[in-house]
Amino acid sequence: MNFREAITAVAGTTKRPDKETDIKTNINEAISMAALRNFMRDLYETTVPIVSTDYSQRIDLTNVTYWIRYSRMKYIRPTGYRKILTNRDPTKIWINGAETQDCWYMSGTGIIIRLSKLQSTLEVGYYQYHNTLVADADTDWMIDLMWPYVYNYACAKTFGAIGNEQERARYYAESMKLLDGYFTVLGDGVAHA
Repeated sequence: MNFREAITAVAGTTKRPDKETDIKTNINEAISMAALRNFMRDLYETTVPIVSTDYSQRIDLTNVTYWIRYSRMKYIRPTGYRKILTNRDPTKIWINGAETQDCWYMSGTGIIIRLSKLQSTLEVGYYQYHNTLVADADTDWMIDLMWPYVYNYACAKTFGAIGNEQERARYYAESMKLLDGYFTVLGDGVAHA
């Protein structure tokens, strides 16, 4: 399904083709809201080179060569390590006067890593944000695989904008129920109750 087909379906249900601009925003919002759940389809894995002579270094997340549509980190594992680095609060790097090693933390637009062994590359997995749908022919995997959720969410937001609170509540409740179901099946690979 493309963006135009999605807009037409929501406008048909809400009977408000005059709200097309709002419907476009609502469809993009539905995708953005669902993406906060960290679906495995949004996970991007790559190898990033680092300075092989530094135990502690900063990696710039604005370098689009390695960080394509970066949203959130899933894991960092130096090549050759058998375990992933621990994500730490920057205030807890020093514990009882000793510096914590084999960890990372966010700092502005970068990541600070602290290693116990020198390495030349990192294996990283991070979630990518979704492109905003603009053109009629634009597509997104969520519109194809999670259409009932996207549809119900966009309808709920549109009904809310025109003051139909009963329909807004009904469609919103259904969208959240569907989102939970989709995350159980397509989510992060962990069984959820």
